[in-house]
Amino acid sequence: MVDTTGPTRNPVIDIAKGIAILLVLVGHAIQFASGDSYQQAGLFYDNLLFKVIYMFHMPLFMVISGYLFYNTVQKKSVKRIVLDKCRQLLLPIFSFALVVWLFKFHPEYSFFDQIRNYLSVTRFTLWFLWALLYSSLGVLIGNKLFRDNIWIWAVLILASFFTPDKWYSEMYKFLFPCFLFGYYAHKHDLVTMLKDNLPVVAIVSGVLFIACVFLYSTETYVYLSGCNVLRDGVFVPRQLGIDIFRIVVGLLGTVLFVSLLLLLYTVVQPDGKVSKSLGSIGVCSMGIYCFQDYLFNYIGIGSLLHNRLLRFVAVFAVSFGLTLAVKRVKILNMIFLGGR
Repeated sequence: MVDTTGPTRNPVIDIAKGIAILLVLVGHAIQFASGDSYQQAGLFYDNLLFKVIYMFHMPLFMVISGYLFYNTVQKKSVKRIVLDKCRQLLLPIFSFALVVWLFKFHPEYSFFDQIRNYLSVTRFTLWFLWALLYSSLGVLIGNKLFRDNIWIWAVLILASFFTPDKWYSEMYKFLFPCFLFGYYAHKHDLVTMLKDNLPVVAIVSGVLFIACVFLYSTETYVYLSGCNVLRDGVFVPRQLGIDIFRIVVGLLGTVLFVSLLLLLYTVVQPDGKVSKSLGSIGVCSMGIYCFQDYLFNYIGIGSLLHNRLLRFVAVFAVSFGLTLAVKRVKILNMIFLGGR
């Protein structure tokens, strides 16, 4: 990860996003392609590969996004940033929600019920894009009002754990600190420090992350334990410990991943086929995420494949192909991918 102020894309970031989105698909293949009983019982949470992936893959995306957002804040006006985020994130959310709403269309509903139903769908559509939107606007406000005061953010993040978990807010509370970490990593040029101490950082973060694998239990998953530290109005210290541990593990995994990627990038061919292929996947990571998350769930193609490898290959191939196809049509690219 290096500065991206120039007009060209950063190949290391694209490769990182490419690997990360493949990990998302692997995780979903483990979860959804092992039979209904396996999924309904939540047995995938104990799968070692699933656990390792889910310990850091979404924090990694958020750190990368926060890292890139620093340049955006430095270069663009508030108005431009807000408009860009609405186009890049809100427009795809409402467009994919429309697709979902049509699949679940109830003709007997009244006009106003249809509108309420559609708006309800948007709240739960592509939650990761909502997380990016809230994080981006939150950091933008912090930059303009608090001048990036990290202590104010620390207090606000801690306070957020005392709020109810509704409409995926537990995901936003978990991932926002990761976005903020990426933002400050760019602001204070932590990547240069990382590069100067690459082997040491890789070893230390690797040892700590492996230790965390053994400590990461089922209740650590944000999907199961949430983030709210209050139970019937009573403070639960253990939940606060879980919240903090979860974030630390995500950042540790991200640092380890970036360290290993930078080490490999110094010995492999940057212009080789593998690097270029992963970079191309990274460029399309948002589209792959969107299509695999919705078109397969509602059309049901993926559910017909109970072999994990076959599901992974099928979902990746179709999602990647759809993304490339949509990118070639300007209006579709704008509607479903925000013009990316």
